[in-house]
Amino acid sequence: MSNKKSVWQWVFPAALILFICAALTLPMILVLTYAGNSESPTHTLELKNNKLTWGSDTDVRSDGSADLSLFSAYYDRVNSENGDRVFAPGTAADVLIKFINKNGANATYYAYLYERRSDPNLPVTTKMSSRGSSTATRYDVPDAIRDEDIVTVLKGTVTDGTVVDFKIEWDWIFEVDDAQDIIDTYYGDKAAFDAADDVTVGFYIVVEGDDGDITPDPPPTGDSPIKYVVALLAVSFVIMIVAFIGKRRERADD
Repeated sequence: MSNKKSVWQWVFPAALILFICAALTLPMILVLTYAGNSESPTHTLELKNNKLTWGSDTDVRSDGSADLSLFSAYYDRVNSENGDRVFAPGTAADVLIKFINKNGANATYYAYLYERRSDPNLPVTTKMSSRGSSTATRYDVPDAIRDEDIVTVLKGTVTDGTVVDFKIEWDWIFEVDDAQDIIDTYYGDKAAFDAADDVTVGFYIVVEGDDGDITPDPPPTGDSPIKYVVALLAVSFVIMIVAFIGKRRERADD
């Protein structure tokens, strides 16, 4: 009996410690997974071994394009009834994409800026600029973004071992104008009392390679650590229950 008692005496606190550790870890994993990677002000895209790979700080779609919801990331908050972060006249923001060439040779690229609006009449402008790049007047639209609204296409060459910066900006220009004031008021009321509108901009790049075009790799797939933490929570909870029942039975036997 004494041996069983000693077992239950250390099993319960051990399970409790595991449960607490898992409970503290879960929120951090949820934040890292769902907090919105695109809210980072800087994103990296690396060309190496004839592969284009986004950094972990970017929301990448299965086709390799990157989505950036700019205003929700940078305009802190206009209070709305549902708590959404919204944009308003006079707000603006920008993000920076760093394209790093580690491929061992110069690389010619086409960089595409596209956008997706919840309302086509939103008075928001988006643009992309890059030193050393020029606006492409003739280009092919990749299949991955064929259905998107292309805003700008830049063409350029990045030398081996160097970085090209792409600056993407959005702006809702504030103008003192009766007609514009009506539009601004409409969208402001809609954001505050109904649902905030959204403008998502996306970035896609194609690099000319000797054996064909190089496009960004899709994000890596794999098991999410969330399910392991949840499993640890469940297992440790069950062990605590079993240990608690075991201790109760031992006391009853005594």
